[in-house]
Amino acid sequence: MSSVAEFWTVVVLAFGFFICSSTLGFFKGHSRALSNGWALSLVAFELAILVVVAWIGHVRGWSLRKLGLQPSWRLTGAGVLLWVATNVILGATYAVVSATMGRIPDPAITAGTLSFWAVVLVSLVNPVFEETLVVGYVVEKTSAHGAVFAITASALLRFLYHTYQGPIAAVYILPLGLIFAAVYVHYRALWALIVAHAIMNLIGLGRLLHPS
Repeated sequence: MSSVAEFWTVVVLAFGFFICSSTLGFFKGHSRALSNGWALSLVAFELAILVVVAWIGHVRGWSLRKLGLQPSWRLTGAGVLLWVATNVILGATYAVVSATMGRIPDPAITAGTLSFWAVVLVSLVNPVFEETLVVGYVVEKTSAHGAVFAITASALLRFLYHTYQGPIAAVYILPLGLIFAAVYVHYRALWALIVAHAIMNLIGLGRLLHPS
């Protein structure tokens, strides 16, 4: 298998379904109620894909260490700081866009039958899945074309499987993807991204459980 074939195999396996379902969700525009079944299905799918990708990586000779997945207290703290900095930037972006274009509607997503423990499970697995693949893997495989290309490719891929959120995805997800990919390109510290993403998931899904 060529390097290009490997890249597209991994991308389609990991994100093909999410991109298709997200695109359908964008055009349908109906509300979405989450559930424990949704959470368990998501986690099971992502774990299965991680196993397959890990096998491909083993055969191809690359490692998680090369992707920068090395947990440490220092990088955990860096992840918290990254979460804070990203929130500030995204908040400012939202304020500017809202001031110039009017209020952007939130995605019609509710907690449904989702439980706290399902939220915790998704918040533990999903950040590892996304950041390892959409940032670590994609950036490493496209970096030969330059840092700008790699950062843009990672951010656009993340945006594509979040389009179900509607216009707000362009305000939050696209800048977030650019920030995370740029941080990774500079520091090669995947664990910090995973920590920041996990905090975002916990808070975002937690707010659905207890809407104000």
